[in-house]
Amino acid sequence: LIMSFPNNETLQIIEKLYKQKGGSLYKLAKESGIAYSSLNNMFLRNTQPSLHTLEHICKGLGISMSDFFRDEIRDECIYALSSSDLRFAL
Repeated sequence: LIMSFPNNETLQIIEKLYKQKGGSLYKLAKESGIAYSSLNNMFLRNTQPSLHTLEHICKGLGISMSDFFRDEIRDECIYALSSSDLRFAL
């Protein structure tokens, strides 16, 4: 039995937050002022966003950086991810 977990917590939280707001990666790109291709590549390559990029992403999400790093938000997203995005394979 192999379990696969999300391996970039920051990207998983960003994805969860923009989906909770009914958005898409394209909409987040427009609202954050980051090129869609840059955001898409960040997710495809599973790369950690820089603090500068994360600041723009938070602006696009309508939250502050301090909100993003609040334990309550991160814990809520991580709990939701662990219960809904956990995949099992034989």
